[in-house]
Amino acid sequence: ILDEPTAGVDPYTRRAIWDLILKYKSTRTILLSTHHMDEADVLSDRIAILSNGQIKCCGSPLFLKHNLGEGYHLIFVKTPDYRTHHTGGSADPPSLEVQAFVQKYAPTSKYLFETREEIHFILPNVELKNFVRLFSALENHRNLCALNVQTFGLKNTTLEEIFLKVASNWNFNVLKTTFQQNHKRTHSWDKPSTSAAAAAASSAAVNSHPSAIHYDSGFKVENREYMKMPTAKVECKRRLLMNQFSAILFKRWCCTKRNWKGLFSQILLPAFFVCVAMSVALIAPKSQDLPALVLSPAHYYNYTQHLGGTVMPYDERDWDPKHPHQSDNISDTFHLPSGVGATCLLKLSDPGFAHNYTQLSDYDLISEYLKLNDGCTSVLLPGVKPRIFLPVAPTSRSPTVTTTHSPLHMYSDNLTTTAPTPTPHYFDYYPYCQCAADGTGYICDATGFQMPPSFKLITGDILIDVTGVGRGDREHLYYITTTDMYRLRRYGGFTFGLHRAYIPEKYAQHMDQQQERILRQIAVRNISKVWFNNKGYHAMPTYLNAMNNALLRQSLNKTRGNPGAYGITLINHPMADTSYQVSQETILQGTDVLIAIFIIVAMSFVPASFVLFLVYERFTKAKHLQFVSGVNVIIYWTANYFWDMCSYVVPAMCCILILLIFDIPAYTSANNFPAVVSLFLMYGWSVTPVMYPVSFLFEEPSTAYICLIVINLFVGITCIVTSFLLEAFLFSSSVYVPILAYIHRILKVVFLMFPNYCLGRGLMDIAFNEYQNYIYSKTEKRFIFNSKPYIIGEYSKMRSPFAWELVTRNLVAMLCSGFAFFLITLLCEYNLFQLLGLRRRTPDNPYRTSDPSGEDEDVAQERLRVLSTDNDSDNVLRLKELTKVFKKPQKHLAVNRLCLDVTRGECFGLLGVNGAGKSTTFKMLTGDIPISAGDAIINHYSVREDLHRAQANIGYCPQFDALFDELTAREHLKFYARLRGVKEEELAIETVIKRVQLTEHADKLARDYSGGTKRKLSAAIALISAPPIVFMDEPTTGMDPYTRRFLWDLILELVHNDKISIVLTSHSMEECEALCSRVAILVNGRFTCLGSIQHLKNRFGDGYHIIARCGPHVSASYMINWFAKNLPNAVLRENNHSILQFEIRYNQGNNGSLTNSTDTDSTASSSQCSASAGTVGSISLAEIFEKLEKSGITEYTVCQNTLDNVIAISI
Repeated sequence: ILDEPTAGVDPYTRRAIWDLILKYKSTRTILLSTHHMDEADVLSDRIAILSNGQIKCCGSPLFLKHNLGEGYHLIFVKTPDYRTHHTGGSADPPSLEVQAFVQKYAPTSKYLFETREEIHFILPNVELKNFVRLFSALENHRNLCALNVQTFGLKNTTLEEIFLKVASNWNFNVLKTTFQQNHKRTHSWDKPSTSAAAAAASSAAVNSHPSAIHYDSGFKVENREYMKMPTAKVECKRRLLMNQFSAILFKRWCCTKRNWKGLFSQILLPAFFVCVAMSVALIAPKSQDLPALVLSPAHYYNYTQHLGGTVMPYDERDWDPKHPHQSDNISDTFHLPSGVGATCLLKLSDPGFAHNYTQLSDYDLISEYLKLNDGCTSVLLPGVKPRIFLPVAPTSRSPTVTTTHSPLHMYSDNLTTTAPTPTPHYFDYYPYCQCAADGTGYICDATGFQMPPSFKLITGDILIDVTGVGRGDREHLYYITTTDMYRLRRYGGFTFGLHRAYIPEKYAQHMDQQQERILRQIAVRNISKVWFNNKGYHAMPTYLNAMNNALLRQSLNKTRGNPGAYGITLINHPMADTSYQVSQETILQGTDVLIAIFIIVAMSFVPASFVLFLVYERFTKAKHLQFVSGVNVIIYWTANYFWDMCSYVVPAMCCILILLIFDIPAYTSANNFPAVVSLFLMYGWSVTPVMYPVSFLFEEPSTAYICLIVINLFVGITCIVTSFLLEAFLFSSSVYVPILAYIHRILKVVFLMFPNYCLGRGLMDIAFNEYQNYIYSKTEKRFIFNSKPYIIGEYSKMRSPFAWELVTRNLVAMLCSGFAFFLITLLCEYNLFQLLGLRRRTPDNPYRTSDPSGEDEDVAQERLRVLSTDNDSDNVLRLKELTKVFKKPQKHLAVNRLCLDVTRGECFGLLGVNGAGKSTTFKMLTGDIPISAGDAIINHYSVREDLHRAQANIGYCPQFDALFDELTAREHLKFYARLRGVKEEELAIETVIKRVQLTEHADKLARDYSGGTKRKLSAAIALISAPPIVFMDEPTTGMDPYTRRFLWDLILELVHNDKISIVLTSHSMEECEALCSRVAILVNGRFTCLGSIQHLKNRFGDGYHIIARCGPHVSASYMINWFAKNLPNAVLRENNHSILQFEIRYNQGNNGSLTNSTDTDSTASSSQCSASAGTVGSISLAEIFEKLEKSGITEYTVCQNTLDNVIAISI
């Protein structure tokens, strides 16, 4: 099973595959599908033609040709002088002479068409009996000279024509009539009385149907109205440039709105990574001052409540004999409702506000008399009766004065031990301890001491009275030996009644009162001591303030009311760090570095997605097709740059909106937000043109997309991390390293050439500056002096984010890089760097070409004519010594001094195997690659000197469809019509759509087209402005025969009616025979032969082949013997059941001549014609047909070998 085994291969390779199949098919059954009818003709024993899922006909090629074919094709090759009279019209007088001569011997023959080189006729099968007389007359060289004919050839009906009849859903009755007439003729060959009238009637029956094939102006599959292409173009240069600019924007808009996958990489991915970056910013520690902390013993409650509460020992000493009760008054303040410190205070100091609180609940009492702030409510103990801590209810005898009583008799049910004893005895409140042997602690006895009395306050604190411990001055031993007993519970204590022995008791008695007061403030004899445990945070200031509160309440005048309403609150405000410390901590923390990295990651996808489209255009050759269509290079890149910037604004605004939603002050504050927006916008300005030159290094869009994302990530992250590490090291190192500082300064300047670094570093600097400004703002102090406002502090050191060393430097760097890289992109597009390198290294004559002296005479004649004459006004294309040399990977001469003229209204075929130089020639002609030597002139414009104007006169249909999947056919044509400056745009589009029959698919996306429809669209793009010349590189590749024949008809119509010159390459020899008036065969970059199809067949063909079919009374052995006896030059090539194939080669000594007499020089005048162009060896075509008619063989065909043989011989 072979499914199109030769699709896309060159003729030489296809012929090799054919030979392989023919070699091995004798012992195999082969099922083969193909779009090449000549391939089916050569390989197949039987052919079935399918249409709409049904088999329309089936039989051998010979059977189908005899029963459904039109007959034989007779082709005349004109003499060189006669070619100059050709006008392409069927009414040309010399053509009428040839037509009259042919119809004299074959009355039902039909004139088909005429080209500059050839004249084609159809000889119906009913004229077989007249072939002997016709060919006898044609083999007389005098008749050929009189007709201005150099030579002639014969070929049978092709299967292509039969396929079109069968597959186009024609009326079956017409096909049946054709079959019956041909079948009748086939079986009546032995009856020479068949009249010409009957033959004409049968021919008329075939052609009477309106859908039948018409040959008046070429091969056509159907009738259609001729519509002239609008050729008017925009003359104003400025308007043309604006049209091209708007066309590119229109193309990008259509491609973008239908490519949702691309929007994912442009919008969703950046938004996702920016969200991640902002999440990192939210969870990072905030660089701000800690809240003010109220210092009170109650703050240890949360840590000690599970152990029983905070323990506070106090010791009473004898202060001064003059004031024996002073110390008692100070320690009694701990028993007030306020407790120790100022955590819980009474609401009012005046006791007159209190009513009969004995009838209120505990909660009501607390809320009535205490200030329930957060500190107080957090330490109130459930179960403690507040009545015992509240003031005594006022009486009528003392309404305004509160008599302070010791509350000891009121809280006996709340004591943990007995009440303190004021008697100054000595007690053993601590165990006996001694140092451990290893010196790591104490070893204490478990007995031999008693527990001191204690009292629990409303705040949860436990007072322990250790008065008289030891001998009265051993409280330090108590603290040491009871450390393990009160671990994590005891953070401070008090000692009252101490005095300094070095200060005399009566040292200031003999001074006046004011001096005594001053001296006693300086030299204080009576003191108290505060003990603190440094394991508790803020223990020293907390318990020192508790002592201050005790002194305050002890010293208050009794008229002030209850002392529990008064207290000193101690608040600790953290010391603010310096700006240097804040910067150091921020940098070492690395949060802003992570944010910058995530934003760089987010923004790396956007420019890579822009380059993806540009690489895709270059990969599909759509970019080259646009340049061939005349688009200005600067306009092309400017329009793409403008669109990419507009597209970039969308993801940039999404990212900025995300910043606003997360509301990070470092990026969204009133001062910083404009700088952030400027960084994002300028990043798009700079990074987009930075990506453009890099896109020239890639051939595949996917590879470019991945690599550019990786490059953006690598460059951005590497630069940011390098800068961060150097800066962090400089901040954290205690020793200043000059070389590192110098390297850091240099790298910060070098990295500015990378937009990714500028964006990330700018965001980092904005954040660092925000932290420093925050510190400086807190130092601001405003005051008025002498009616003038003043501001002091470091507020003046605050910097705007637009300072040069912060953001402005990055913005200027990105602005400059945008311009610089856009200019580099234009230079790359113009190949300026490559051209400068070539001119610097290339000598005057760098190319060694082959000597043209040994080339074919037709090629040499064309070269001589091109080099010796001026360019004719009728020439559309002239190649003058066109040469191309590739130097990489190794020096290779791809095209070698080609010389050629193509006239207006001519279809020229360029043939050759793969690698012969066809595509390279097209690339030079269309400007895809530069010409190494020589020149090409297109409609009088030099490709080397004036490429832009030359391209404006070219239509190009590339080998592979350079289409955009997201555009419809109408949008494609609209786009290219604007590029070419077509004035009547809508009319031109509708005309082209109708002419190429794309009406049904005009508004469908190109991605949904079949291969044939895409080729139609590619051809329509090449024809949109009716250019003088159209290059078609394998225009019918992948088409089915019906669509292929339609395109053939279109090409012939363009050539004959629109006078458009066509230069095409093809692997289908049948296509070249149907379309081309001349062909040239390229081998290793050189023309090996040049001329019309029939001329090349006669000069280089192998001869003729005869296919015969055995009848009921004719066996295969009989035919083999007959051919050996009557046609001894015939060689049996294939014997397949009842079908035999013979080949008759030219005589080897005749150099392509059909007879023993040689052809005269093709440059001879019309009087020097070929002596005998129709004979094969010593037997003429007339003699071949005469012997076959008398042989009794019922079915046979005689056909000249195809163009494939010519190419095989040429190669």
